[in-house]
Amino acid sequence: MKIIKNTFNTLCSVALLFTAFAVVAQDNKEAVEEVVVTGSYLKGSATDGASPVSIIGRDTIEDLGATTTADIIRNLSVDSGSENNPDSFTAGSTQGTSNVNLRGLGLSSTLVLVDGRRQTIAAGTSNDGAVFVDTNMIPTIATERVEVLKEGAASIYGSDAVAGVVNFILRRDFDGVEFNLSQQNTDMGNQTDDYMGVIAGKQMGNTNLVLAYSQLDRSPLAGTELAEYSELAVSGLGNSFLILLRWSKPFHDS
Repeated sequence: MKIIKNTFNTLCSVALLFTAFAVVAQDNKEAVEEVVVTGSYLKGSATDGASPVSIIGRDTIEDLGATTTADIIRNLSVDSGSENNPDSFTAGSTQGTSNVNLRGLGLSSTLVLVDGRRQTIAAGTSNDGAVFVDTNMIPTIATERVEVLKEGAASIYGSDAVAGVVNFILRRDFDGVEFNLSQQNTDMGNQTDDYMGVIAGKQMGNTNLVLAYSQLDRSPLAGTELAEYSELAVSGLGNSFLILLRWSKPFHDS
């Protein structure tokens, strides 16, 4: 009888233990929200520390006055060699697009994710023939934060993440309407950037519907308006013909 009594007490203790564990697990399940992690599965010692992930939050994006995703990328210290300048000499068919090049290892070596998901590459290629994801397709007004993994993650994502990973997290839980209108002018010349962005969201039960749109209208800036900089233009005479013509115009008028 004593053995049966001890066995019964043990079973009761085990049952109570599992019941308490189930209650704690249920409470933790309700408390934990969705977490998006950009990191590595590679094992390491405690001295290795956390993965070098930089986060650019919404407040920083607004402080930068970013009108395009390229404005965010060019402020990343780890970015080097991105082809984001809209000029007629080097941009070619990629004008209006932007890309990421971590540590200068190549556009095809940096993986670009949106909410942790891969994206379709752009139709055009860079000057060296590399393929890339056009980050300008992401409205800046819809970007919650940007997570940059500054070490190789090829073991997780494949060879396109040799240089690292850039993950754009969108404002998926936005509720309401927000407008953003801005204009930027150059100190010299009359070039302007007119930006308009709008985002609207509605929470419907457990679902959020969010729509965002942004547009940038950038006027051209002729080299003749900045004579002191246009002197460095490509020419066998050291100056461009338009600059020489501009300098000689007052002489002909007199």
